[in-house]
Amino acid sequence: MYYMPETFGGSKTEAITNYKKAERLFESNPEGIKQDWNYLGLLITIANACKETNKPGEAKAYYEKLLNTEPAMLWVKNELYPQLLKEMK
Repeated sequence: MYYMPETFGGSKTEAITNYKKAERLFESNPEGIKQDWNYLGLLITIANACKETNKPGEAKAYYEKLLNTEPAMLWVKNELYPQLLKEMK
């Protein structure tokens, strides 16, 4: 839904809703998300989608959630999150 053109039924908003459903499914098993790269990738996807749909506050919250879950995620810590903070100024 996210990458599909709107003329063919794509919707970034609906895609984010679906991503958040997947997030809830992952989080229904808290032990299963520890060091789960699929879960971490999902959080990055949601954050990036929020950023691209003009929801920087929500993107920031997702980057922070990810960093609380996995502080050693250097790509987010050193690139994505600081870049978003810079853009929000």
